[in-house]
Amino acid sequence: MFVDLTAPSRLRLPLTPMARTFRDCLLEARPVVQFVFFVRLLAGAALATPWLHGVRPETLLLGALSWGCAVMYVYLFNGASDIVEDRASHKDRPIARGELSRVTALRWCQGFAIAAIVTGVLIGPLFALLVLAMLALGHAYSAPGIALKRHCLGAAIVAALGGALTFLAGHLLGGGGLASPDLLLLAAAMSAWMGGVGSVAKDFSDTEGDAAAGRRTLVLVCGERIARIVVAGCALSVSTSFTAAAWLWIPTLRFPALVMLVGSLCVAFLALKGRQGMQGSNARHPYRAFMVTQYAATLSVMSV
Repeated sequence: MFVDLTAPSRLRLPLTPMARTFRDCLLEARPVVQFVFFVRLLAGAALATPWLHGVRPETLLLGALSWGCAVMYVYLFNGASDIVEDRASHKDRPIARGELSRVTALRWCQGFAIAAIVTGVLIGPLFALLVLAMLALGHAYSAPGIALKRHCLGAAIVAALGGALTFLAGHLLGGGGLASPDLLLLAAAMSAWMGGVGSVAKDFSDTEGDAAAGRRTLVLVCGERIARIVVAGCALSVSTSFTAAAWLWIPTLRFPALVMLVGSLCVAFLALKGRQGMQGSNARHPYRAFMVTQYAATLSVMSV
């Protein structure tokens, strides 16, 4: 019998209290997002060593564990700080439902941070520095008194830097350096995609919660119509720039660039097609197209 650790806790699966808490922490940290960070890490490693030939499995596994713990800290800490907006937006997450207490979540955050640092040090000092940078970035995004998430520019910068750090960390795991031209182009393009497109598109369905929490998102500051135009414009400009740069200088990234270009057309269409004030799943269509494009473009890197 297999136990689905990502199933909602209301299914009452026969788990121990610790396993149930871990499952709730994983759900709060959004498994889909955790997986996309893992894919970015692998893509960075694949750029350094095609198909990961010659990469020691234990190094890759330890690196994935370290980075996974760091990302868990970032998103679990964010969930613990987003109670007001998540409940106002009717998010179906353990903390918002009251099934995972904020105190417990913060305690597990500490454990994930410690695990990320310890395992990162085992890999090497440079990788450990990247782990520390990721933890600091996540803390600055959600911590009271700093809370970069409250402003559209701060949220975009954090999204972009978090993606770039992940590609850099993966490249280190694959035995590469941090100044490789193909790595820099991929990290720049995907970071711009996350910061300029994803960080805005995700807010279309969260306006009620963001307003309740006093956030200054682009949707609330400039209006949804302008925000949709920005999403469409950023998607098209980032993808065309990536494609042009890949075609001129980095042939190995031409296919990922084309994948992003096709996806950007879908994102732009859905963003401009959407009506102001759309609710529920319809409001998330541009963000879902963004995520699918991100998955596809990043996975395609591993085929080059």
